[in-house]
Amino acid sequence: MYERQQLRSFTDSTPLNHLDDAVPRKATPRANSTKLRSGSFRKANPQEWQQARQWLLLWRDNDAKLQPLLARSYLTQELAPVSRSLSRVAEIGLQALDNLHDNQLISPDLRQRNIDFLKAAGKPQAVLLLMVAPSVELLVQATGTQ
Repeated sequence: MYERQQLRSFTDSTPLNHLDDAVPRKATPRANSTKLRSGSFRKANPQEWQQARQWLLLWRDNDAKLQPLLARSYLTQELAPVSRSLSRVAEIGLQALDNLHDNQLISPDLRQRNIDFLKAAGKPQAVLLLMVAPSVELLVQATGTQ
């Protein structure tokens, strides 16, 4: 995966008071079933689709609640863009789920713009990775292959 030591400079006197200091190294939410994460979503059962939808809704809507809190401290201000990115990733994922469920193709231009955003969102931000971005990218890619 990634090592945060490569993303931020640390010394013996570096305070460990950022979010990435508190998050366990392997803290990856189970947003999707294994089938959805691996791209085998066509084999996913209705409960797995619903679970993915619930997580994506939670992440999309959480940003509006979180932004006022993040602005209160210089330690959390760096997380504001991360939260906005996660919200947008979730929004794209929800649209892709709807497109796949309804067997709707999206325009190649929109699909490419979404994929470009998801690739950028999957890069480190504030020494954190949005681990759901690659799974959402698989959903978006599938909207052109129905």
